[in-house]
Amino acid sequence: ITLGTIPMRMGAKKAIAAGAAILLVLPVLSDFVQWSLWRQGLQQQADSAAVHGARALRSGDPAGPAVRAQLVGWRFADPPLIEQPPRDGAFAGRPDAVRVSLTASRAPFFHSLLFGASRMRARATAAVLAYRSGATRVVRVE
Repeated sequence: ITLGTIPMRMGAKKAIAAGAAILLVLPVLSDFVQWSLWRQGLQQQADSAAVHGARALRSGDPAGPAVRAQLVGWRFADPPLIEQPPRDGAFAGRPDAVRVSLTASRAPFFHSLLFGASRMRARATAAVLAYRSGATRVVRVE
C-alpha cells in the first residue's frame, strides 16, 4: 500500500483559502477596532476637558486647573495644550472659549510588532453660550 498525494476537491481548496484569508484579516481588523476605540476615548477626554474649562471660565475661575483636574489619571505622550482664548478657528480670540489639544501614543498588538507605537491627536473647543438659572449650554466646535 502506497500513500501518495490525495487529490483535493475544489471545495476543500476554497475552504482552505478562505480560512487563510480570515486569519490574515483578523489581526488587521482587531487593531483597527482597538485603534478606533482609543481614538474615540481620547476625543471624549478632549471634549470633556474643554467643557469643564469653559464652565470654569463662566464661573470666573481659570480654565487651566479645571482642565487638568478633568485629565488626572490619563497618560499622554505630550502635556495637554490648553489655549484660552483659542488662536484660530470658530472661537478665535474669544475670552470665554477654551481649546484643549491632547496627544497620546498607542500601539495595538499586531501593529506594534511591525511599526511600534503611533501617535493620535484629539482637539476640542468649547464655550459657554447661554447661562441662566443654573442651566448651562456649552457648544463644542471641531
